[in-house]
Amino acid sequence: KGREKFQTEFNIPYSNIRMSEGAIVMNNDSQVCVMGTDGSQKFKGSIAEGNIEDFFKIGRNKYVLALEHTVAVIKLK
Repeated sequence: KGREKFQTEFNIPYSNIRMSEGAIVMNNDSQVCVMGTDGSQKFKGSIAEGNIEDFFKIGRNKYVLALEHTVAVIKLK
């Protein structure tokens, strides 16, 4: 039997929401949000370099954004 750890609402229509090594990763074509499992927001931003094709964790605080024509790396604080 589990219990709810947190609940949050957002007004951005994310097309992908998934777990990635202990973080909640959400994105659509141009926006990204990373949250901790406690509901804390680790990163939220818009990407102007192209549509986001994929988004995944590569290190403790690093994520790769696979865009239409390039790759970008973001580092969380």
